[in-house]
Amino acid sequence: MNYAIYDTNNQVITLYEGDIPPLLTPNILISDADFNMAKTNSTNFKVQNNVLIPIENCLYYLGIKKDFLIMESDSYTFVDYQIPKGYSIVKWQAMVSTYRQALRDFIGTCDINSPVFPLFSTDPIVPTFIELQEQKWDDIKRSRDLEERTPLPYMNKLIDFDVTSSARLTWAIQTAITAKFMSQTFNVDWTTADGSVLTLTENDILGIPVAVATRSNVIHQKARTLADQITIATTQEQLDAIVW
Repeated sequence: MNYAIYDTNNQVITLYEGDIPPLLTPNILISDADFNMAKTNSTNFKVQNNVLIPIENCLYYLGIKKDFLIMESDSYTFVDYQIPKGYSIVKWQAMVSTYRQALRDFIGTCDINSPVFPLFSTDPIVPTFIELQEQKWDDIKRSRDLEERTPLPYMNKLIDFDVTSSARLTWAIQTAITAKFMSQTFNVDWTTADGSVLTLTENDILGIPVAVATRSNVIHQKARTLADQITIATTQEQLDAIVW
C-alpha cells in the first residue's frame, strides 16, 4: 500500500510505500497509479528505504545529521579531551579541524543520490618514532606551561600566579608604575598562596616582573635541554627516560 504524508500546511512531504502505515502523521492512502507516477516521473524525489523523499526534504534531514555530527565532535576540541594513544596534539587537532570542516562543507559537496558522510575514528594508532618524539615534546611543553603558572617565590613567600592572579598582578604593576611616575607612595597588602599577607611597596611590586622573567628563563632553558634530548633519542626507552 502507498501513503502520502502531509505537513501542517497540507503539502505532501513524503510518499511512503509499504504494508504498514508510516508513523508520521497525518497521512492518507493513495493509489498505486499515483504513487508510481510520482516515483517514475518526478525528478524532485529520492527513493530511500521505500520512501520517496522530496530532494529539499532530503537536504533538510542531511543537514540535521550534519549538525549532530558537528555537535558530537565538539568534545574532540576540548582541552581536557583524552586524546587516543598514538596521536600528537598537533596531529589530533589537524585531524579534528579537517573533519569538522568537511562536515560544514558536506551539503554543498555531497552526491545527493548517494550521500556518504565523512568518517572520523578515535581508535588508537601505532605511531611512528617521529610522532612519538612529537608526543614527548607536547608532554614537555604542557609541563613547562603548568610550571610557569605555579606560585611564584618572592620575598620569602609564594605568590599565586594562575591566570586570575596574573591579571591582578598586572593591574598592581601598572598602578605602581603610575605612582612612581607621579612621585606618589603606593603600598598594597597582597594575600600570598598560604593565606598570609605580604605588604608590598611600589618598588617591591616593580620587582615582580623581574622575578617572573628570571623564573621563566630557567623553566625554558630546562625545556630546551629536554627538547635536545628528544631530538637525539633513537629508542622508545630513551624517550621514556625523558621526564620533566
